[in-house]
Amino acid sequence: MSKTRENALFDELMIRLKSLGYTVYDYKQLDDVPYPFFEMEDTQTIFQPNKTDIKGSVNISLSAWGTL
Repeated sequence: MSKTRENALFDELMIRLKSLGYTVYDYKQLDDVPYPFFEMEDTQTIFQPNKTDIKGSVNISLSAWGTL
């Protein structure tokens, strides 16, 4: 089964953030969690069809939480 563009990009971004040692959540946490962490919020695909194929872009909303 192949992944959609959104899923592939979402998964790759999560893997890379985790490989850098960050905690990553794909949903809003109900309890307090220690900083720093990333929250994957939303993905959106915008298709741009033309005569021969369908192109597009994927937007990802990502929140970085930490302290100064």
